[in-house]
Order: sequence, then structure tokens, then C-alpha cells
Amino acid sequence: MVVRSLNLSSVEVCEVTSMTLPCPVFPAVTMEAQTAALVEEAPSINHSTPSVEDDSGSQGDVARLIHYPRSATIFAAIASILFIVVGILGNLITIVALSKNRKLRFHATTAFVISLCVSDLLFCSINLPLTASRYIHEAWVLGDALCSVFPFFFYGNVATSLLNMVAITVNRYILIAHHNLYDRVYRQHFIYLMIAFIWLFSFGMMVPPLLGVWGQLGLDPPTFSCTILKSNGSSPKKFLFLFGFLLPMIAIIACYSAIYYKVKQSRRNVAAHTNNCGPVMTCASPG
Repeated sequence: MVVRSLNLSSVEVCEVTSMTLPCPVFPAVTMEAQTAALVEEAPSINHSTPSVEDDSGSQGDVARLIHYPRSATIFAAIASILFIVVGILGNLITIVALSKNRKLRFHATTAFVISLCVSDLLFCSINLPLTASRYIHEAWVLGDALCSVFPFFFYGNVATSLLNMVAITVNRYILIAHHNLYDRVYRQHFIYLMIAFIWLFSFGMMVPPLLGVWGQLGLDPPTFSCTILKSNGSSPKKFLFLFGFLLPMIAIIACYSAIYYKVKQSRRNVAAHTNNCGPVMTCASPG
């Protein structure tokens, strides 16, 4: 770094290298001389601007480039608050109603639906309030601890919800396409094991970034959101996208497609049987 000082008669240069050397002070320097010196030396001053590769510098530059309109953040905050009220009330009512219904209480589908409602209830009571605060302040003001809690429950709940929907879809498929296997697969202890696996797997995927082993949980300044960040150049986002979103969506689409095909095939069989035997008369068995 080069530091220059100026007096009225001449310009004296003090170069400060690795050793810090004090420059002489000239109290008689006038404002006109200072301005002239700055204009004269402006091209030679080496401004140290953070590069894009610098983590803190690049995040700060990007944060200055991204701007959300205040109307958009207010709308997002209001929507989050509405979802909090509707989501908490709706999921609580569903859980209580299914739990008190004797006919539905021990069904496999009921257990998966209650598990799904619990996941959504956690999302509405933990993530959405933090999201509303983030949009109201247009910054994260809740500290580092909650900044780690937010993505942990956000990604964990998303994976749990999708896997619960996969379990419900597979349950419907086995009931329709392989009815003879249904009672053997969906015994009470098997259902509890399935639900436990869904929750442990979903939130277990978030343990490595929570501990900083694979990625880390922290603040992303451009979006003022707490999320999964890279640590040592690696992040589990692709893994989470694959096993927490893409594969569950493929499983849901495949199961519903198979259900649609099975129902359509059954309708064709019924239609063919009706055409052969007539709408009223029954076919006599041979022999």
C-alpha cells in the first residue's frame, strides 16, 4: 500500500511496505492542495476491490445487485401468515378427526395421512413464521441458531411430506393391483416401521450439513435466506434433490400411472363381459 502526504512546496512520498512507517505530518496543507493532490494521484491509487472468487466479497456484490420490491416482500409476508393460520388449524382438525374415528383409526392410509399432517403442521408452525419474519424485515434478524433450524426443518419437512405421499400412493397401488398382498404388507408393526423410516431418513439427510460434515447451514445474503451452503466446495443439495424430491415424484407418477392402467384394464374387462353376456342375463358356466 502506498501512502502519500503533501506540503505546500513539494510532494513527499512515504511508501509503507510490510513494515509500518509513520509519515510526517504537514499541518499547513490547505484544502486546495489536498484536492489537487487527490485529483493528480487518483489514477495511480490501487483500489482493492473484492473479486468474484472471494466468498464474502462476491456475496456482498451479489446482494447489492439483487433487489426485491417492497410490495413483493409484503405480499409474501401476508401470504405466509395466512398459510400459518389455515395450515395449523386445518392439519390439527384433520389429525383429531382421523384419530377419533374408530373405523379409520387403524387403517394404513390413515396412519400415513396423519404422519403427513404432522409434517405439514411442523412446517406451518416453525418454517412459515421464520419466513414471514424474513420478508417483513427483508433481512435475517433471528440469529445464527434459528438460521440453522430453518433449513433443517424446511428440507426435512419437504422430504417427509413427499415420502408420506409416496407411502400413500404405494398403499393405494397395492390395494388395487395386488389386493392379496395388502393384509400381509400393511400389518400394524410394519406401518409403524414405514413411518419411522420416512422420518428418520428425511431428517437424517440433514444431519451432515447441520454438523458441517457435508455442506453447512447458514445465511445466503443475496436472498436473506438461511439455506444449505457449500463447505470445502461441496454441498448435499444434489443428493437431497435426488432422494428427497426427484425419486419420490417419479414413484408417485409411476404408481398413479399403474393405478390408472389397472382401473382402465378392469373397465375394459367389465365392458367385454357385459357385451358378451348382455346387461341383464348372466353367462352360464360351461359344463
